[in-house]
Amino acid sequence: MPLGVDVSGPSRVTDYPRARQLDFFIAPLADMTLRDQRDTMERPFFALSKSRKTPIVYTSPKGDVTVEVSPNVKYGMATIWDFDVLIWAASQVNAMIERGDRAKLDELQRTKTLYLQPADLLRAIDRNTGGKDREELRAALDRLASTYVKTNIRQHHQGRRRDGGFTWLDGWDEETDTKTGHSRGMSITLSQWFLMGILNQGMLLAMDADYFRLTGGYESWLYRIARKHAHGSPEGWTFTLTTLHPFRGPCPQSGPELLLTSIAPHHE
Repeated sequence: MPLGVDVSGPSRVTDYPRARQLDFFIAPLADMTLRDQRDTMERPFFALSKSRKTPIVYTSPKGDVTVEVSPNVKYGMATIWDFDVLIWAASQVNAMIERGDRAKLDELQRTKTLYLQPADLLRAIDRNTGGKDREELRAALDRLASTYVKTNIRQHHQGRRRDGGFTWLDGWDEETDTKTGHSRGMSITLSQWFLMGILNQGMLLAMDADYFRLTGGYESWLYRIARKHAHGSPEGWTFTLTTLHPFRGPCPQSGPELLLTSIAPHHE
């Protein structure tokens, strides 16, 4: 029997996998505070377009933080829309922490695996649940499991440099009823790097649920940067395009003017 934490909700059609009998039902979106990882919010970890095939190679203006993101030849690069899955996962684990579910957290640290129903996840991130949407979810999981990231963002202090590499997911799995074609359940296995960022609550920031209604890659990117920098500041965050531009990372055509052109159409 596979191990992990069961987060499947009321739409569960089977007891798959009933891992160690841990009955953790998915927290309803209305009752759950969404959480984002602070250290991924302002650096270019994800493609802002669905067609990007070239690597991201980023160095911060001070030269102390580096991020390299390599797409998979077959599946491409994980996008900012794919990251919605990880926001959902971080929010679920954070809900466990806030409830003090020690047994479930211990199981999660051993296995890094969450079990769920695809429809529950899709509804939580404001997606439809039809066949096309489920196929898009599977494609997103493929990209999250195959996009390779190398960064020193958590190890660039005290005069030392330490790089690490990972994929966002270590893997995913789905069981399907061969007679009906219906999903019987799905599992996602989080990377150690991402899971440690969730378990360290100081690295999480609350998000507005309306974030999932943003449709543009640049809109989502701007929200996450602004949320990170405005946190704890009653005056909010003031910026210029020149200071904002470096956070986007490299692209084939780069510059503050192009950034303005990319953002403006979404706000006409």
